[in-house]
Amino acid sequence: MLYLAGILLFKWALWGLISWPRAVAIGVLAALIPLAAVSSVLLLSAAAMAVLVGLAGWDAYRMTGREHVEVANAVAAERGV
Repeated sequence: MLYLAGILLFKWALWGLISWPRAVAIGVLAALIPLAAVSSVLLLSAAAMAVLVGLAGWDAYRMTGREHVEVANAVAAERGV
């Protein structure tokens, strides 16, 4: 969760964009915290893994069109960099 938050803040500071899939993943992982008291470690680990695999799959899907390069170039042009 700390890694995802760091990446989220880094992209926000660098490009001024919030990665909504990462923000949602952080929220879902935070929602799993109360389940730690009543569920098994295996179930909790599987749920966390499912969230992270879903995020990785979403990133892979988004990167296939190379849209991230176009967005970065547009933001850089807007800032005059």
